[in-house]
Amino acid sequence: TNNGTFTLLDGTVNLNTTTLLNNSLISLPSTSNCFFSTSNLLDTGFITNTSTGIIFKTSYSGIAEFGNNIKFINNGTVKGFGEYVFANTLTNTGIISPGDGNNSSGIVTVNPAFITGKNPTLWIETNTPGNVAGTNYDQLKISTYNFSTVNFSGVTLSLQDNAIGTVGTIYRIIDAVNPSTNVMGPFGFLNIPGTFGNIIFGGSYVTIQKLLHTILWDGGAGTSNWNDANNW
Repeated sequence: TNNGTFTLLDGTVNLNTTTLLNNSLISLPSTSNCFFSTSNLLDTGFITNTSTGIIFKTSYSGIAEFGNNIKFINNGTVKGFGEYVFANTLTNTGIISPGDGNNSSGIVTVNPAFITGKNPTLWIETNTPGNVAGTNYDQLKISTYNFSTVNFSGVTLSLQDNAIGTVGTIYRIIDAVNPSTNVMGPFGFLNIPGTFGNIIFGGSYVTIQKLLHTILWDGGAGTSNWNDANNW
């Protein structure tokens, strides 16, 4: 059981027939690859990321792989930068968050089996004006590990708009690594600002558009004149 911070740089953690229960932080700052596996391929290990658990890949380098003989249960948060492989996901009701999930944009890659038939929340942030994925806003990439189709029909899309983006800006929030990958929808649930919409599943990608600006009264003119631009 991890109740603190468990850091794996590079290399392999063999669980064999044991269970790793993560209640806190698993940090993966790898510069090459890190693996969760078993020393005996006949064994089965388990990793449960609980509702308070966070798995954070802090580097674009390398791949964080949870192997075929590791049964993975996600009720917490998987976030970060670069590529994850979850080869044997039993359930996923947690959060997938590209970047650090705290106003820092990033791109994270997962395999289709981590999404299809599961019920996670995809947490996307727009952080600065512009439409460059990983710089101005978050993006989820889909690899072709095991499958060439991914289905988001059980996924909740949650979007937080921290940027004052231009009306009409289109954000490619999901993008398949291979253009032949079929990204299917629609989302099961939406938790997005009323200023966003026009969600398009475009074959190998998904986009969403900024439709409106929200303008708030701040009384800057010191008057009660509704038509004074300085009050807004």
